[in-house]
Amino acid sequence: MGMRVFLDTNIFLEYFQRRTYHKEVSRIFDAIEDGNIKAYVSAGTIYTLAYLIRMELKRMQIHRPEQTSRLRTALNTILSLVSVGNVSHKTFSKVQMIMVLMISRTVSNISVPCRTNVM
Repeated sequence: MGMRVFLDTNIFLEYFQRRTYHKEVSRIFDAIEDGNIKAYVSAGTIYTLAYLIRMELKRMQIHRPEQTSRLRTALNTILSLVSVGNVSHKTFSKVQMIMVLMISRTVSNISVPCRTNVM
């Protein structure tokens, strides 16, 4: 197992909203998928992502039961890539924090194309 990282909610927003570092985040997700990086998120990140995905599905005028199905699929995809950690001081001392401003430095040695498609 390679590097262990903690993914903040903003990392997912960077990817989903195709912000400035979208490609770098895609490469992180690919490295996670390939088993080169072990990723952790907080339970709060999962709650926030569930809410944001649900709001986006509503904006797209996708309602129940299709909304529930798509939300479940998206969250299962995310949970297949990461571990939900007990975010304590001990956890933070074991993983590297990835912040938006540090993404390009963190992934500079990862050179795999984007494959992850959550929604």
